[in-house]
Amino acid sequence: MKDLQIKPLNSKTYGSRKLKNPAKTAWDLMSKFVRLKNADWRGNVKCFTCSAIKNWKEMQAGHYIHRDSLNFDEIGVQPQCEQCNKWKHGNSGRFAYEIIHHYGTEELERLESLRHKERKFSTKELYEKIAYLKAKIKELL
Repeated sequence: MKDLQIKPLNSKTYGSRKLKNPAKTAWDLMSKFVRLKNADWRGNVKCFTCSAIKNWKEMQAGHYIHRDSLNFDEIGVQPQCEQCNKWKHGNSGRFAYEIIHHYGTEELERLESLRHKERKFSTKELYEKIAYLKAKIKELL
């Protein structure tokens, strides 16, 4: 794997324009990263909670816990089909089971400990996340 080159970004150096909503941009990139990271060579991804298989572009990035502070947690955000993410509200019982199965009880406990903690990201932190995620996505494509 090649070294990851991350260029620092801030509101003055993001191309020639300042982002209107860096939180949305960072989330959109996180969603794309999570889905691409779990895609096979054909671009297919398995839903973390029901095992449905679809192209990464047809999947969503689902949260185990819906908190702004956990939007960028690579274990707490996994690919999900629309049925599980939207209509089953994240299918959280199965999501918890799969976290234990793939990552262990400690990770589930870590996520649960963050359930009621508030954390807002600064604009600088969001620009750093954008830079990081863009570099990771570039690596995957």
